[in-house]
Amino acid sequence: MRRALLIAASILVALILLVAATLVWLLATPSGARAAFDLARLVTGDGLQVGAVQGRLLGPLSLEGLVYEDAGIRVTLSRAELVWTPAALRDRRLLVNRLALGEVDVVMKPQPAPTVEQSSGSPPTRLPVDVQVEALTLAALRVQSAPDEAP
Repeated sequence: MRRALLIAASILVALILLVAATLVWLLATPSGARAAFDLARLVTGDGLQVGAVQGRLLGPLSLEGLVYEDAGIRVTLSRAELVWTPAALRDRRLLVNRLALGEVDVVMKPQPAPTVEQSSGSPPTRLPVDVQVEALTLAALRVQSAPDEAP
C-alpha cells in the first residue's frame, strides 16, 4: 500500500513538472510562441493564419502576415509588435506597454438577416481583466462592408 502511494505521488509530481515545463516552453521561448500559433490555427480550423512569429509570448512578440477569417469577417494584419507586462495579470489587469500595428484590412462578409431568436441574445459580458494600453500605433485601417465593395 505504501509503495503504491509512493508510485502514485511520483507520477503526480512528474505530471505537474511536465505541465509546468510545457507552459514555460510555450510562454518563454520563440519555438513555443510558434507552436502556440500553430495550435491556434488548428483550433480555429485554419481560421487564423500567421506568416511569421518572432519573439516570445511573454514578450516582446512580433507577428507578420496575420489573417483571421470566419463566415462573417476577414481581418488581415500586415504586422504587429507587442510589448506587455505579464506580471500585471496578477492584479487582473492586461497591461500593454506598446502595440504597433501595420496595415489592417477588415472585410465584413454578407450575412443573412438575423431572426428574432438570434438578435435577442444576452448582453456582452465583461472581460475578466481590465485592459490598459499605454502606446498604440496603427499604420492604416481599411474597412469594407462587402468583399466586392471599394474600401
